[in-house]
Formats: sequence, structure tokens, C-alpha cells
Amino acid sequence: MKIHIVLPRATLFDNNGILYPNAKEMLLSFNEKGYELILISHTVAKHQELKEKVKVATGLDVSFHTRRKIRDIFNKEKAKPLLKTTMVIGSSDDDLHLAANFKLLLINPGWSYIKDEKPIKYGLTINNPEKIVQMVDIIANQQHWFFNLAIDEKTDLYALTSANNNSASEEEGVIIDGFRAFLKKGIRDTYYEALFFHFISGVMKSDDLRKIDIWGIMPSSGSTLNEDMLEIKERCRYLTGKRVREPLFIRHTVVPKSHYTSHDERMRIGSSKHLDSININPYYRGKLSGKTVCILDDYVTNGPSFEALRNLLLKAGVARVIFVAIGRFRRGSEGVYQKEDYQILGDVFSSNYTYELISKDPYFGMRAKYDLASKHEVENIHGILNGW
Repeated sequence: MKIHIVLPRATLFDNNGILYPNAKEMLLSFNEKGYELILISHTVAKHQELKEKVKVATGLDVSFHTRRKIRDIFNKEKAKPLLKTTMVIGSSDDDLHLAANFKLLLINPGWSYIKDEKPIKYGLTINNPEKIVQMVDIIANQQHWFFNLAIDEKTDLYALTSANNNSASEEEGVIIDGFRAFLKKGIRDTYYEALFFHFISGVMKSDDLRKIDIWGIMPSSGSTLNEDMLEIKERCRYLTGKRVREPLFIRHTVVPKSHYTSHDERMRIGSSKHLDSININPYYRGKLSGKTVCILDDYVTNGPSFEALRNLLLKAGVARVIFVAIGRFRRGSEGVYQKEDYQILGDVFSSNYTYELISKDPYFGMRAKYDLASKHEVENIHGILNGW
């Protein structure tokens, strides 16, 4: 897939029309890697002048376009495949609106003299052009998901990466540890940036995930939300053009964290721990029927937490459920996923519902598909971050 990069004027030139330091190297790197450059300036009279400045500085023969022309191109039916591999590196609200309208990834260039609020909130700010090149390389690198399991005719589960160190190469293990440092400890560093771009690339390239109606996250075991997963969810929501931001689930009763419970005990308890403590936010009453819902979580291991949400959402009438985990812990050669079907009676938008287990299949995970090419992509991230 060829990567397309939208570069507004303020990403390249300061307020006086002078090319930013390192912008030349960024343009040359993008060109060398074969990325397609789409340059934007709303002032048509300046297009030739800007073109000449870029050519003098870099030797590249580029063209500038207006946002209106770019929108016209993107609106054409034949442009739809292009949108999955296009990103915007821009710092204005207009840049964010362009990205949101066409479901494009937004990177906020921290050096730009324009510092509008929404790109800072919903894009990921990168202050160094060289690092932006690395992040775009990570986006271009991602093509495969590690894990896929069709749970029923309405529900699919995906995980982007393997979370097992014991089967990882040294390079993959370093990246897995770096991802875990963010997901479990909230450590924000280059690995956080790499994880975000690796993950958001998978989202933006997926036909299914570009069609999500409502985004949610797996509730934490306590009464507060997982702020890191919430931030990722909010960026996915905004960049796929969805406005509803209210939490989809409410944890009305605090429960013990799963890692304090043995594997056998977790499998015995199953989804009941979550069904006893979670309900769908009443805000969504009447809003879920016929919708496609995506639930994000950091890791998937045994399945009971996702299974609780699956049963609640299907009871609420959703048309399709897609669970997306960043990492998959595989126990044994095939991995565990315990499918549980429940009959639920009552109001799932409150805690006043009852449930009864109909069936339980602890071996359902044997049906999963694993794509080992994704492990090589994670190895490549190590090379990208370390200059190969």
C-alpha cells in the first residue's frame, strides 16, 4: 500500500514563509521512501511561490492544492481505497476537520506556529520532523493483525500483537515490554508513540473498523475509567467521524483485578463477575439497536470479560460487535478463549437484570487464527526506532 501524506502550508513554513529547520529533510525522506506528498495552501496566489521555495530547498518538483480541491478528490468513489493510506500532518482545526470528515489519521506537528486546540487533543503531537518520519514508517509497516476469532455470526475479536515474551525474538520482546510499560504502568515514551501509530494504522486500514458507529472500552475493575485506553478510544472515535463520547459501560460494583485470581478460578467464575458488576450506560437506551459497536481493551487472555460485554450488547440489540485488543496472551499452543452464552432478562441499561448460563465452551479459542507476519512487523518497529 502506498502511503499518502497531506502537508498543509503551516507544517512546512513559518508565519514569515520560511521553511522550518528539518522540514527539508522530512520532505526528502518522505520522497525517498516513495510516499506520495499532497501539499495544501488556501492562498492560490502563493502556490507558485511556495512550489519554488520547496524546489530550491529540496530539488523536489511539487504542487500545492487548495483544501477544496483535496476534498473534491477525496469525495470521489474511486478515492475510497486511497483514504485508508492517507494521513494529515497538520495543526489547525481545518486540518482536523479534513481528517475527521474522511477518516484520516492526524499527526499534530508540534513545531507549527498554528496551535489550535482540537489537533492537540485528538491528534498525537510530535515535535521533531525526524520522529514523524519514524512514525509514518511504522504506519506503512503495519499490514497484519496477530489474532482473529469469530465468536458468533455477529461478533469478531481481533488482537494486533502477541503479548507473549517467551515466543518472541529479542527485538520483538523489547517492543512488547515497551508496549506493556505504557498499557499497564502508563509510561509515555517513544514506545507509547510507536504503539499508538501501529494501532491506529490497523484501525484506519480496516474496512470494518472504519464503519464503527459507537466506540467503547472495557471497564476497569474499579470505579474509574482506564484513562490511557480512554484516550486511544477518543482518538479512534474522532478520527472515524463519530461524535458520541459517553462511556458505553458502567462498573457499578468494584471487583478484584483478574491477576489476583488463579487461571482455573477465573475460568470457573467466567463472565459472572462482570455481569454482576456492569451495566450498559442508560444514555444509550434506544441508541444501540442495529448499530456496529467496537470495544477496545489492552489485552485479551481468557475471554470472560469480553464475553460479558458481548452478551449485554446482543441483548441490547446491536447488529455487530467487534472486540479489539492491543495484545493477545496465548496460553498453550492454541490459546484459551472461553465462550459463554447467557439468557439475560430485565433491563441491561441498569443493574436490575438477571442472567442464566446456557452454555460454556472453554476450548472455543482453538478456532482462532494467528498471523505470524504481525510478529515480524513488531520486530520491524524496533529497527525503525533504532535507525535500522
